[in-house]
Amino acid sequence: MKVDVRITGIGGQGILTMAKILGSALVREGKYATLIQNFDTFISGGESTADMRVSDQPIEYPVFEKADITVFMAKKTYPRYINKVKEGGIVVINSDVIDEEPKGNFTVIKVPASSIARKLGNVRASNMVMLGALVAKLSLANPEVIKELIREKFKDKADLNIKAFEEGMKIGRGI
Repeated sequence: MKVDVRITGIGGQGILTMAKILGSALVREGKYATLIQNFDTFISGGESTADMRVSDQPIEYPVFEKADITVFMAKKTYPRYINKVKEGGIVVINSDVIDEEPKGNFTVIKVPASSIARKLGNVRASNMVMLGALVAKLSLANPEVIKELIREKFKDKADLNIKAFEEGMKIGRGI
């Protein structure tokens, strides 16, 4: 099994945090994972991308052009990366900020991540909503391991982020 995952958005949306939590969970579960981070030099608002290759075997070369799974957190990165999804791949979009209907030979998962996070009290938790939808829909990682990592990362803000993750899992499961 080898899966290439690309998470895109803008600085300040927690793109790298989302990728690090997912990658760490997969490693704890015995998988191999690499992470290549790309981001503009802006503190906030520049493009941010995390490319992750996950495998059951050691990874010799972590770079890829087209992803099996691409997550879009912001409209800004959509035009650049929508054509870099593999045939038959999966596109996960924050439907609160991307109103275009993705066209291509891939499955689209729409997640109203920003509005869910806003209802929970902090729009910054939208990355955890997206992570929950991704994990539930694709069975990428054990949700309990993800929750452990959220607790470790966010400490006093863990409850909000775990709730956001769980709400995203409901979307991913189609509840």
